[in-house]
Amino acid sequence: MRRYYKIDPIPSWKVWGRKLITFKTVCEPLMRGSNGRNQLIVRMTAIQKEATRSPDLSKKAVALWRLENLGASLLRHAHSGSTLSASCLPSEICPVAHSGMGVAAVELAGFDAASIPKIIESFANSEYAPFCYESVGAMLALYKPDLFFRTVRCFARLGLVPLTTISYPDPDRFLASFPHEVQRLISHGYGRLLYFKNASIASAIRSAQQLPFLQLAACVQGIAFAYLMVNSTDLERVLLSSQRLDDLAHGTAFKSGLIYALEFLEWLFPGTLDSLQLETRNYQQPILAAQREILSNRSSGALAAFKLLENVP
Repeated sequence: MRRYYKIDPIPSWKVWGRKLITFKTVCEPLMRGSNGRNQLIVRMTAIQKEATRSPDLSKKAVALWRLENLGASLLRHAHSGSTLSASCLPSEICPVAHSGMGVAAVELAGFDAASIPKIIESFANSEYAPFCYESVGAMLALYKPDLFFRTVRCFARLGLVPLTTISYPDPDRFLASFPHEVQRLISHGYGRLLYFKNASIASAIRSAQQLPFLQLAACVQGIAFAYLMVNSTDLERVLLSSQRLDDLAHGTAFKSGLIYALEFLEWLFPGTLDSLQLETRNYQQPILAAQREILSNRSSGALAAFKLLENVP
C-alpha cells in the first residue's frame, strides 16, 4: 500500500479543534418552539442571506453546516403527505437542505435499504433528491461501531449531542441494494465522515482503501470536500494539499473534491468565488475550475450532485 507524506500542511492540533467546532455546530439545536415547514424555511433563508453578505469564508462554512442541520429538521417534522416542491425553497438552499434530509431519512427508516428511498421520494424535490443519498453515506460512517461512534454515544448519553438508536447493517449488502450512482453518492458521504474520524488526510485515504464496498474515488472526493469546509480559514494551505498527493488517481479525486466544495459554496452563497483573495496565483486554478462548473450548472438550472470531475487542473 502506498504511503502519503506531508499531504496536509495544516497542523493537526488546529485541525482537530476545527473538527470539534464543526461537529458541535452540526449537532446544535437551531430551532426552538415551532418547527413547522414555513418557520424552518424562513430561518434557513435568513441564514443563507446573512452568510452571502459576509466576506468571511469560515462564516459561510458554519452557515452551511447549520443549513444542513435545518434540512434534516424539515423531514423530521414533516406532516404526512407534505412534500418539498420546487417553489418551497430558494434554489440556492435546495442542495444543502436535501443533504440534511438524508440524515433524517436514516433516523426514520434506520438502515433499511428499501424504506430510505421511499421516504426520500415521498418528500424531497425530485430534482435535488440525489443530495439526500450523500448524507445516507455519512450516517453509515457515523454509526459504524468503532471508537468514534462509542465516543459520540457517550456524548449523547450526557445530553451533549442528539443520537437516534439505529441497528448497523452489513455495509456490503446495504450498498449493493442501491443503483451504481446512488452507491457513488453514499461513498462520497462516507468519505466526508472519514475525514472527521481520522487524524489526517493520509489516514482517511488509507481507511477508505480498506473498505471495498465503497467507490474509492468518490470517497476520496468526500474527504476533500470535508477538508475544505472544515479548514476554509486556511484556503491556500487547503489548496496546497492537493499538490502533495503523489498518486495520480487519488490526486485527481481529491482535487475534484476541493473544486466541488468551492462550487457548492458558490451555489449556496453567490459571489463567494469572486470575493476570494489569494496571495499565490498557483492556487487560482481550482477556483477558476469551480467558476466554469458553476456556470454550467446555472445554465442547466440545477447543481449536479457531488459531480466527480475527471479532468482537473
